[in-house]
Amino acid sequence: MKERIKLDPKSVENFNVEIRARAKAEVGKKTLRARVLRGVDYLARFFTEKERMQRYYCTEFRFWRACDFRRCRRARACEGNPAQCLAPFMRWVPRPVQLAARKKMMEATPLHFGAIERKVRAMMPLDFWRRRRNPLLIEHEIAEARRRREFDKTMDDSWNPYGPDGLAPVLRSRRR
Repeated sequence: MKERIKLDPKSVENFNVEIRARAKAEVGKKTLRARVLRGVDYLARFFTEKERMQRYYCTEFRFWRACDFRRCRRARACEGNPAQCLAPFMRWVPRPVQLAARKKMMEATPLHFGAIERKVRAMMPLDFWRRRRNPLLIEHEIAEARRRREFDKTMDDSWNPYGPDGLAPVLRSRRR
């Protein structure tokens, strides 16, 4: 029977440590189990670092001042749900301030950090959320781009001195 991962529901960190250890044990193997463990390890590391960075930005921009969560105000740092605080307040933070906070974080990042953690730390604060796009607008944009290409092609053909078929006109001299 296959071995199952026993989870301690109180600690996500224990789960991450367990998955990381199992993924390291499967390094170099090309089995389905190894691929799944690597994927789960990647996601666990990505989302852990993402939450850490969101907390950092909430604390750095001092969103705890306006937070409804009492623990945040007492600790003068983000102690609650960082995504919930970060999303609504980010539109009032100027872009240069965001860039300065990211630069400060990148300079403080140790050299031995993994690629996943570096990738997350390189993200800007607004990059933590996917931008939703209306599928109808996407179809409209594709149709508009296609129409523009066709129009440009017909205009190019009409302005082409060699004609739409690309053949050079035959010049006949009047002298015989």
